[in-house]
Amino acid sequence: MTLEIWQKLTLSQQLGNIASEFSRAVKFKEANEQYHSEKSFEEVLALLNQTIGDKRWKNRLRELTRLREVVSALTVGKQVFDADPEVLTRYFQGFAIAARNSR
Repeated sequence: MTLEIWQKLTLSQQLGNIASEFSRAVKFKEANEQYHSEKSFEEVLALLNQTIGDKRWKNRLRELTRLREVVSALTVGKQVFDADPEVLTRYFQGFAIAARNSR
């Protein structure tokens, strides 16, 4: 998805898309598919960076950068702030549902 299209999405839609990629990354990791897991986590971080760079969400910058920090830690197998893939999946689910309902 291009940056231009990405920046036309609502925050819920952006985080809903990130949720889908995060879910994919976790499934690859659980299946020990290292290459696909790494690529999916890279995509999650790239999408998060695009969301962080979206000036419309400057009032959510702290939350978004903390989210990137947590996801980054998980990509290397660390836990920060007691967050694990299950906790993040629940966090993202609300956005995915909101994005689906906004169509």
